[in-house]
Parts: sequence; C-alpha cells; structure tokens
Amino acid sequence: MRDLYHAFGLLAVDNALRQSVTAACGFLPRPDLKLSKEQSPFKFDFQWEVQPDPAQLDVLASMFASRGVFLCAYELAEINRLLAITTLCVALDTVGANLRTAMQLSYLCDRRILVAVGALMADGDFLTAFVVGTETLTTPEFGLTADVATGLFNLFSSSVMRSACNDVDGPGWPGTTCLVSVRPYPQMISFNA
Repeated sequence: MRDLYHAFGLLAVDNALRQSVTAACGFLPRPDLKLSKEQSPFKFDFQWEVQPDPAQLDVLASMFASRGVFLCAYELAEINRLLAITTLCVALDTVGANLRTAMQLSYLCDRRILVAVGALMADGDFLTAFVVGTETLTTPEFGLTADVATGLFNLFSSSVMRSACNDVDGPGWPGTTCLVSVRPYPQMISFNA
C-alpha cells in the first residue's frame, strides 16, 4: 500500500502526471463476469464485468516507474478504476492546489511526504485519528520531522481538505477501512528456520 499511497500523493500534486495517467487508463468489457449483488462473494454491487485493460496497466506501470514508483497489478488496477470517478479527480485537484500553496516545492518531491499525503487521503479513519492527535506522521512508518508533520496537520485539519479527502476515501474504497500504520512488535519477524 505504501507505493499506492505514494502514487496518490503524486497524482494530487502533479497535474500533468494525473492528466497523462487518466488519459492512459482503460477498461475491457467482460460481460461473462457480470454478477448480481446476491451472487457476489462480497455482497457488494461491484461491476465485475468491467475489468482493467492489461495493456493499459503496462502503460501506467511505465509512467509511474519513470517517477520511481513501482506498482503491482492490484495497485495499477486501483488507480485505473479510481481515476474514472469524477468527484475523486476533483478532490485530487483540491488537495494538490492546497499542498502547492502551503508547502515548498522541495517538500512535494519527498517520497515520505507523498506517502503520508496519500495515506491521509485514502484512509478516512487514519485522517480522523491524525487530526484528533491519536496518530502521528513522525513514527518510523512515515519518518517525517515534527515540523513537516505539524505543517500537514495544519493543512489537513481544514474543512476544505477534510472534505476533499472524504471525496477520495468515500467513493474510492466503500466498506470498512484499515489504519495505515503498521506497528511492528518484537516477535513480528522471526529468524528461526
């Protein structure tokens, strides 16, 4: 997910990249995959019959790789799907415009900041926890300095930014969300073979 968050951060701050990626997105009709909500294993009304075009996903992979972001097929398919949602693209415009106004350009090229921005946009529960102070961006998962984290806190606390983030999170991932911070514990990785 870290790379997907990085990609979303890039899509918010780089309009030219977003326009190119949006133009390159594509779907293949697969009427043989159409399922009703009752037939769906997840009981959601997914559009199984509309699948991402593998050739277009290769194009997207190259576009992001040229920016140092290497995405798996799932992440590319999510970007392909999400950029077809008009309200989400408008929200990315809003987030990007506010970031470009509030932060120095050098900050907007920092991978850690873009990952944090993507995580705040994509996960409404994490954004809420961050704004109320129960989550932070200075943890090892994000590695931001206190000054940068405070700047993002001030920016993402505004009603305009929270509304825009809701327009990314809501239509983007319906259903339950998960917090983006993975807290490692001492026995998480075992070297016993």
